[in-house]
Amino acid sequence: MTSDDKGPAIWPEIIKDMIDRDALGRSRYGGPLVPFDDRDSLWDMYEELLDAVAYVKKEILRRELLLKELARLRKENYDLQERLKPRLLRKEKEWSERD
Repeated sequence: MTSDDKGPAIWPEIIKDMIDRDALGRSRYGGPLVPFDDRDSLWDMYEELLDAVAYVKKEILRRELLLKELARLRKENYDLQERLKPRLLRKEKEWSERD
């Protein structure tokens, strides 16, 4: 399910994840999530949010490192093109003089 080749629609993906997560919880804890169980939902959510912050920071750092590597590769590519440009011009001149 795509929207102008920009990727899948988000909400159906989230709903699928919710259904999968519910099935996992039922399997792991022996039933659905209910209002009165022996869990401390506020504490559980706090811990989940701490995990989420760690995942976000990980992705921010990963993106920064990838962008630095991309910039390095672009500069390396530019430098290589500049170094090869005189050779290419000489070869083009040689080829045009042959014709």
